Amino acid sequence: MIAAGDVLIVLFKHYGLGLFFKDISISPLQHIVRFNKGLKLESLYDCGDKDATFVGSQQWIGSIELGYCLENMAGIQSRVLTTNSGTEVIGNIRQLVLHFETCGTPIMIGGGMLAHTILGIDFNELTGESSFLVLDPHYSGDEDLHTIITRGWCGWKMPSFWKQEYFYNLLLPIPPKNVI
Repeated sequence: MIAAGDVLIVLFKHYGLGLFFKDISISPLQHIVRFNKGLKLESLYDCGDKDATFVGSQQWIGSIELGYCLENMAGIQSRVLTTNSGTEVIGNIRQLVLHFETCGTPIMIGGGMLAHTILGIDFNELTGESSFLVLDPHYSGDEDLHTIITRGWCGWKMPSFWKQEYFYNLLLPIPPKNVI
C-alpha cells in the first residue's frame, strides 16, 4: 500500500468555505499553508477565477480552484489530471501511485458535484487490482475516528466508486522540496 505520507486525519468544520480546504488540513502542506476566511475567497477573485460577488459568499469550490489558491497563497504548484469518466481515473493509477511515491500529498478529486480526497492507493502490479483510501470531506460531526471509519467517511473504495458518467478533476499538489 502507498499512503499519503504519515496522514493524521483531523477533521474540522469548514464554515462554508468549500470542502477542499478541509482536505488540505490533513496534508503535509498544512505546515506551510495558513488560511483565513477572507484570504481564501479573495485569492480566487485576485487571480481572475471568480468575480467580486464570490468574496464573502458560501459557494463551493472545486479542485481546480483549490489549485489556484495553493499557487496564489502559498506558491505551491500542482499537477492537474482531467478525466472524462471513472474508468479514466483507474487508467491513471500508475501516475497516481507515482505521485504518492514522489510527492506524498493527498490528491483532491472532484466530479459529479462531489469532492473527495485520495489518501492512498493499494495497487497490485501483477493483477492490476486496485483500491483507493478515500476521505469524504462532507463529514461534519464530532472528531471521532470510530464513527468516521465505520460509517464510511474514510475507507477503502473499489474502482467502481468512481462513476462512469462523471468527469473528474484531480489535483496533485507538489510540495516544495524543503517541506516533506
